[in-house]
Amino acid sequence: MRGRPNIHDNAELINKAQDIFWKKGYTATSLNDLLTVTGAGSGSFYNTFKGGKKQVFKEVINQRRLAFAEFKNNLEKNNTPIELIKDFFRAIADENEPAHLKGCIIANTVVEMTYIDENLEKEAVQILKEVEEMYTKAIREAQEKEN
Repeated sequence: MRGRPNIHDNAELINKAQDIFWKKGYTATSLNDLLTVTGAGSGSFYNTFKGGKKQVFKEVINQRRLAFAEFKNNLEKNNTPIELIKDFFRAIADENEPAHLKGCIIANTVVEMTYIDENLEKEAVQILKEVEEMYTKAIREAQEKEN
């Protein structure tokens, strides 16, 4: 006999979980916080995220990695990648104060996970390295085109 069907959209659950992790951090976010913000029951939540809070946090981190990969793809296809990079940072500068106070969830993870969870810390550090490499490559290629 099969269990009850999953009635939640996993991407939506991850987006909602991301918001609470961004506001409170991994350590301060409780299972109850996640259940409240996602609207999922504990059974449904654990059925979707068998690894519990840590798995949903990994999914949140992976979602950011996918967003960076999409941005990287846009950089590679664009005729003016430097303008895309400038637009990205201008958009950050134009954000409101609450958005500024949240900071970067990946950088926040590196800071928070030091001495708490080495694997999550390494994952976040790797993402930051990938982003740095993405920007470095785009800038170097643009400089080479100018010369």
